[in-house]
Amino acid sequence: MPEKNYKYFSYEVDGFTIESKHADKLYWPEEDIRKKDLMDYYHAIGDYMMPFLENRPLTLHFFPYGIHRFSFYKRDYDINAPEEFITTYPYNEVSQNKIMNVPVVKNKAGLVYLASRGCLEIHAWGSTYPDFEHPDLAIFDLDIDPNTPFEKVIETAKILKKELDQRNIKAFPKTSGGTGMHVYIPLKKIYTFDQVREWTLDVALKLSKEHPDLITTNKEQRKTHSGDKVVLDYLQNAITRNTAAPYTPRANPEAKVSTPLLWVEVEKGDFSPADFTIKTIPKRLKIIGDPFENLFKNPQELS
Repeated sequence: MPEKNYKYFSYEVDGFTIESKHADKLYWPEEDIRKKDLMDYYHAIGDYMMPFLENRPLTLHFFPYGIHRFSFYKRDYDINAPEEFITTYPYNEVSQNKIMNVPVVKNKAGLVYLASRGCLEIHAWGSTYPDFEHPDLAIFDLDIDPNTPFEKVIETAKILKKELDQRNIKAFPKTSGGTGMHVYIPLKKIYTFDQVREWTLDVALKLSKEHPDLITTNKEQRKTHSGDKVVLDYLQNAITRNTAAPYTPRANPEAKVSTPLLWVEVEKGDFSPADFTIKTIPKRLKIIGDPFENLFKNPQELS
C-alpha cells in the first residue's frame, strides 16, 4: 500500500475553509486511518448526522495522538472554537454548583473542524436547547461483557421490539460502536427525565423477569455487566448523561461506528458491530439510505 502523505491540508466544506496541520497523523494504527481520513469521513456523512445533533449538547472525546494514547473529554467547552462551527449554551450543573458551557455543533463544517482537532467520538444528550429538562428520546442501552456473544444482544433487541410493538411504541435500533446496541424512542417533550427513566426501568424489569436467563437490569445488579446476560440499561435516561451519537466513530482498533440499523437487519441477525466502520459507512448510506431519517418526525407518548 502506498504511504499516505498529506501533512498539511486545507479543507473546503460548504463555503468554509478548515486548515489542518499534521493531517497525516495516525489515529487508528491497526486500520491505517489518519486525521485526513477522519475529516473525509465526517464530510461524507455529515448531512446524515447533523439532523440528530441540531441544538443538542454534546460531550466530545479527543484523542490528539490516536486511540492508544492520552485522551480527554470536553463537555464544559472552554476551547476558543470558531463561532461559525461550534456554539455553546449555559447549563446550571447543580451537582457541581457551576454553570457549564455545553458545546453544540452548528453544521457539517463543524464536524470536520472537530476531526481536525482530534475529536474522534461524539456523545449526545437526550434533550435539546433550550429545554434541557424534558428529553426528546427514551434510550435503552443493551450492554454486555466483552466475552458475551453479540447474538445475545440481537436476541434481546428482538424481545424488546416485540414488547414495544405491543405498547404501540415505534423504536429505532443502532449499534453502539462497541459490543452492544442502543434502542431509541422519539418522544414528545412532555416528560421529565425521571418519568422516562421510570418507564424504561418498568420495561426492563418486566423483560428481565420474563427472560431471566438472558436479560438483567442495572437495578438488579450493582455492576454494569452481569456474567453472560444482557444488561438493559435504563440509566442513560438522565440529564447530562451521554450516548454515542448516530454515526460517531469509536476509539477501538477496528474504527467501528455507532450505526443506525433497519429492524429487518436485526430480525435477520447476520451482522456484527465490526461490519460497520469508518471505511464501510459512507458506501452503506449510499446503498440503503439512513435508517434514522424519520427518527424525529413522529414523536410519541409513552403508553
